[in-house]
Amino acid sequence: MWKYKHYKNDETVEIENIRIKEFIKRVMAKMSNNEPLTEAEQLIFKNSVNVRLAVANQSLYLYELSEDWSSVVRMAVARNINTPVDLLYKLANDEDPMVRACVASNRNTPVDLLLKLANDKSWVVRMYVAENDNTPIDVVEKLTEDKEWAVSHSAKLFLSTRTSGKNKKP
Repeated sequence: MWKYKHYKNDETVEIENIRIKEFIKRVMAKMSNNEPLTEAEQLIFKNSVNVRLAVANQSLYLYELSEDWSSVVRMAVARNINTPVDLLYKLANDEDPMVRACVASNRNTPVDLLLKLANDKSWVVRMYVAENDNTPIDVVEKLTEDKEWAVSHSAKLFLSTRTSGKNKKP
């Protein structure tokens, strides 16, 4: 069931996705009812990044998963629009720049945190700050002068769409 197959067809992938969803529902129901997990369930839940990633995307156990060993899981928590603000502050200090970049891309990241991330040592983080709708215009304008081309280009492009009204969300 959890074995990785190199050459998967669409049917195999769909069956595996259904099995993962069923497993997550079963484990979440047990955890919600404070029922003990079997050893196999514990092992799969603790060792499967895909399971923990799916849980993070469903906004469950965000605090626990924010400390996950896998940066991919922490990235999912940072991207999640339901992640509490205090957790975004914590994840903004993560050692992995991609986790910080996901915080910078989250539409619920507070302005003061975006200001901090605008000075991040990683150009990827600064680029996502420039593309966040909540970043103040003066900060985006400053990022147009960033020494990294990707940051300055993203900031200029975002400014042009923001000021022309093309970047409005429905």
